Amino acid sequence: MNIPFVNNNIKKKRYGLFYNALRISVAGLYIYCFLLSVPTSGQEIQHLNIPYKDTNAILKEIDYAKQFVAPYPDSALKLMHLPLQQSRQQYFYYGNGIILLHMGSAYINKGLYEQAELLYKEAIHNLEKSGWGRREIPRAICELGNVFVLKGSYEQALKHYYDALNIAKKELPDLNIDFIYSNMARVLIQMGRDPQSAHYYFDKAEEIAKKYSNYFILCKVYNNKGVAFVTHKKWDSSLYYFNKAYELSLRENFPDMQFLTLSNFGVVYLEQHKGDSALIYLQKSKPFEMYVSIPIRERVRAMWGVAYLQTKQYRKAMPLLLRQFEEAKRSEDKVQMREAHYNLAQLYGALKDYRKAYHSAWSYIRLNDSMGGEEIIKNVNNMEVAFRTAEKEKTIFKNKLLIAQQEQELANKDKWMILFVSCGVILLLVLFFTWRAYYSRQKFIAQKLHNMEQRREIENLKATIKGEENERLRIARELHDGIGGLISAAKMNLVALGKENNSITTGDIYQSTEQILAEVSDELRLTAHNMMPKALMEKDLVEAITSFCNYTRQHKNINIEMQAYGRFDGLPDAVQLGIYRIIQELVHNVVKHARASRALVQLALQDNIISITVEDNGKGMDPRLVEEGNGVGLESVKTRVKSMNGTYSVNTGPGKGTSFYIEFELDAKIGSYK
Repeated sequence: MNIPFVNNNIKKKRYGLFYNALRISVAGLYIYCFLLSVPTSGQEIQHLNIPYKDTNAILKEIDYAKQFVAPYPDSALKLMHLPLQQSRQQYFYYGNGIILLHMGSAYINKGLYEQAELLYKEAIHNLEKSGWGRREIPRAICELGNVFVLKGSYEQALKHYYDALNIAKKELPDLNIDFIYSNMARVLIQMGRDPQSAHYYFDKAEEIAKKYSNYFILCKVYNNKGVAFVTHKKWDSSLYYFNKAYELSLRENFPDMQFLTLSNFGVVYLEQHKGDSALIYLQKSKPFEMYVSIPIRERVRAMWGVAYLQTKQYRKAMPLLLRQFEEAKRSEDKVQMREAHYNLAQLYGALKDYRKAYHSAWSYIRLNDSMGGEEIIKNVNNMEVAFRTAEKEKTIFKNKLLIAQQEQELANKDKWMILFVSCGVILLLVLFFTWRAYYSRQKFIAQKLHNMEQRREIENLKATIKGEENERLRIARELHDGIGGLISAAKMNLVALGKENNSITTGDIYQSTEQILAEVSDELRLTAHNMMPKALMEKDLVEAITSFCNYTRQHKNINIEMQAYGRFDGLPDAVQLGIYRIIQELVHNVVKHARASRALVQLALQDNIISITVEDNGKGMDPRLVEEGNGVGLESVKTRVKSMNGTYSVNTGPGKGTSFYIEFELDAKIGSYK
């Protein structure tokens, strides 16, 4: 996996970073001067004579103030007091809701989650009163869910995400849904779920973000996917998504996303206990920390502490990890508190201060249990074992019980050997059954795809055949109404000519012309009848086939016997027409190619099984021609049988005649094929 060379990319963005830094510095100076004249208490503001401003001016003030929510939350809060009072004075509920949303985010950045929760609830209440504000309600509910995530209440968070998703889909489809899906997937990962369980939500968020070119959310999705794979130690997959997030953040110039992604690169190496590599990426993220909120900065500072811990720089690690603990305690952030206890347990264990390590470890376990998670208890147990082992070693050393220790070690060695062998066997069995399940699933998917392809091909064949039938009907009508009419007119003219001049009626040319017109008229009528079976339209299937066989017997000098068993009047027209066309094609094939004197047509329906048999006593054919479908009208028969999901078999040979057997199976609803 190629990790982007960050230094070159930073150089490319140097001008943009310098410009942003200068802009924020000037804005900060302006805020400082402005705040000198603005009261810091909401009560003091309420007693001022608030100047009137229209709603557009209020929204502009909100847009200006919100850019300071992440880097300077206190300044942002003070800047929002006046537009909040103006919105309330004018009953501008949309403005109230938007301001309260941003103020809630500012309190989150300060780590004051209870205040943020109250502000988000008040924001939702105001947005519900505004027609235009309803479009912002899903985002407000989602932000409220984020508060519960920070407080460690994952079930409450997911409940709010689902509520936000339902409202967004009902009121304004796709609006903020990418953001909601991304947060849902992130919470599932934090709860210890496998990345595949959150795969659906990740894909939904990515799809909608791409559809609406929401590249900021797309960066978040890629980062969250990477974190999901870090959780389950799939390093290559995590680096792949962090690379995508980093490249996108460079392209779109998202400095906060660059900070987050570079920090996540550090997480990958921290999870692999490669503190030196993690420190490199944490150092590269430092120029961008001014663009992120204070809580995110604090979390990354804690990552610095973990990196120092892994590189055995304990003096540097100690103040950072203690700061993480104090900040989590101040903000009542259970997630950070849990991590702080875990990190301190590792630190005290490395410093051989086992009592503090033991205390931190059990604090971590109790907090983890209260949050409903079951995380890395094995490492905590190892610290407890290390603490008790150290005490035991002191006792053994003092009492000089070396012989008893050696005997115990021998006994443990045998137990470990048995345990290792047992684990190896279990591991092999697990791998075998995993492979078997994977192979079965792949086979099932392949079969399903094959069936889908077959159904698609059958539908295409049905559409083709339907088009052919329509074309047959059109040509038959043209033959009957057009050319047939012309031939009838020619015959009438010939008869009229004979009446005018009786002497020519006895001539050979007149009589041969009359015979030719009669033959052409009969042949045209037969062709039109074959292309548009009028009998099938006016009668049932059996009568139509019988009529066709009788008509062919009279005009083609071949004895055709028709047999039918069962009731066919319940079949849909499309099914009857398909059966009629198959029998028609096979009978034509007998007449044209078999040189037979007798033929049998048999049609049967029993237990939802339709069978067709067409036999003749003709010259037969080479079986290979049947398989290859070369000529003799067999390709059309095969296509129709396949479109009706049927099967066929042919028994033939030179001089042995030919027998076709075709079978269709119908389900309980007559007319649809299995």
